[in-house]
Amino acid sequence: MPRPLRVLFVLLPAVAFAAVGAVYLAGRWDEPTPPTATAPATGRLVVVAVFDQMRGDYPTRWAKLYGPNGFARISRDGVTYTNARLPYSCSSTAPGHASIGTGMPPSVHGIIENRWFDRTRHAEVLSTTSFRQTARVPKGDLDIGDGFTPEQLLCDGIGDRLKKADPTARVFSLALKDRAAALLGGKKPDGVYCFDTFAGEFHTTSYYRDAPHKWVTAFNDSKAADRWFTKKWDRLGDEAAYTAAVGPDDAPGETQYDRDFRTGGLVGYGSTFPHPLNIDAQKYPNKRYYERLEASPFGNELLWQFARGCIDAERLGDGTTDLLFLGFSSNDTVGHKWGPDSHEVLDTTLRTDELIAAMIDHLDKTVGRERYTLIVTADHGICPLPEASAKDHPDAVRFDPRPEFGPDGLGKVLNETFGELDPTGFGWFERLDRDFSPWVYLNRRAIKAHGADPAEVAAFAAKWAANRPHMHTAYPAAVLAGPPAADPLVRSAQLGYHPDRCGDVYLIPKPYCLPLGERSLGTSHGSPHAYDTHVPLMAIGGGVPKAGVIDAAVNSLAVAPMIAAALGLDPAAGWVGLPPGRGK
Repeated sequence: MPRPLRVLFVLLPAVAFAAVGAVYLAGRWDEPTPPTATAPATGRLVVVAVFDQMRGDYPTRWAKLYGPNGFARISRDGVTYTNARLPYSCSSTAPGHASIGTGMPPSVHGIIENRWFDRTRHAEVLSTTSFRQTARVPKGDLDIGDGFTPEQLLCDGIGDRLKKADPTARVFSLALKDRAAALLGGKKPDGVYCFDTFAGEFHTTSYYRDAPHKWVTAFNDSKAADRWFTKKWDRLGDEAAYTAAVGPDDAPGETQYDRDFRTGGLVGYGSTFPHPLNIDAQKYPNKRYYERLEASPFGNELLWQFARGCIDAERLGDGTTDLLFLGFSSNDTVGHKWGPDSHEVLDTTLRTDELIAAMIDHLDKTVGRERYTLIVTADHGICPLPEASAKDHPDAVRFDPRPEFGPDGLGKVLNETFGELDPTGFGWFERLDRDFSPWVYLNRRAIKAHGADPAEVAAFAAKWAANRPHMHTAYPAAVLAGPPAADPLVRSAQLGYHPDRCGDVYLIPKPYCLPLGERSLGTSHGSPHAYDTHVPLMAIGGGVPKAGVIDAAVNSLAVAPMIAAALGLDPAAGWVGLPPGRGK
């Protein structure tokens, strides 16, 4: 069995859902029936910081390079779980944020990917798609398309549970990415804002409110996002230390170019430091600059400035029990371009450590040490660059799956096996992805009209797909819709499956084999392999036990009862619990 999959076996006990309540906050780990936490009468603020694509080994991998007041402070004065894993297979941004915001897996909340095929509408649906008219707020000159919403969520978020329990409570969700902000915040938050790379400002949509909060308008008017326009992104520390930690700066497979949003041409951004943010000597900040800002650690700094304005202007935690979600997306855009073993990811993580220290310091001073809880986690990890993996993993390669799983591959095989449906082979599919999707959507109606059984065709297609050179395995929908499987890999795929949204065959590439899609360089995520499912999980603040470092395997969905306990909420049915034991 490939090593990245072995770790899934340790998750089997964790995927049995059990409530945890306030054991986490009270510091009592072995009570059979945990008590319910009660928030202080003076108010409380719970901040959930989600760092997109911050893999779970980063906080310990480079521990010697961090300062004393970020990751180290949390481990010293709070709790750090070093072995938290996603229990579901779809390790993408939208499912990850929806799972953190609801405490449920994709099989329940329905966010199976960043986008999927809607059979009822015969169209692609984004995770934040609205089927009613919504507009950007504030409306700008570069307003394009409909606004983002949480309407695709099939269950309430933790913020919704808080507001039902306490109507005076306030819930805000702020992020760089729209899907991060919308899916963390739940259905009825007080404010949801994301960053617009066209205009260089934070905005919301008419789903949430008709006008932005005054502090948002003031922040946008300050042109805070333009602060780095004339700057270059360079290393925070010494180049030699970076090279000793991760290898040379210029590594094979790193992204060297971006595509110009206006012309479609390639623009040099460079695979080595320093990286200028205004790469084409523009006189004024534009979309190209704002995209590079987001693809640098300065995007995270911008979001924290924005969040700090929210905390201070709204007086969060002052007399009320409030919840603030923060989606730091820059780690993801950096990781996609340069990979997890790059100087750029190391530098971004070092700056993340400093950012966490700044967050703790601000919360200590403005809210008070005993009146806030800060929880830090991530939505998913990341695959190493295949070029970097090839030495230890000979199968590591970039491959294009589309010819095999399109009309000329699988389509022709189905024609040969079940009789010709149409000469091109296209008729077997209801939808073909423009880049790699883990789902094959068969044309069930055409297959039935052809006299074949769609379930039989799906079973055959899955068996055929599992034997392709770069595929680890594949499952037909019938297996994923069946009873909970004992096999942890099958179970993880089941927890990522929703019958109304997923396709007929689920494809899992081999470890370290990266589907090309639209990426010929850089890297991606989305698999159930260990490098994609390993995430950090840590907490500090009032009521958090000083449990230190805990290495026991933890289901990442345990973040939900941690949040609930900090808010004084009873855990919801179906939430997972934390393992017993104290830190070392």
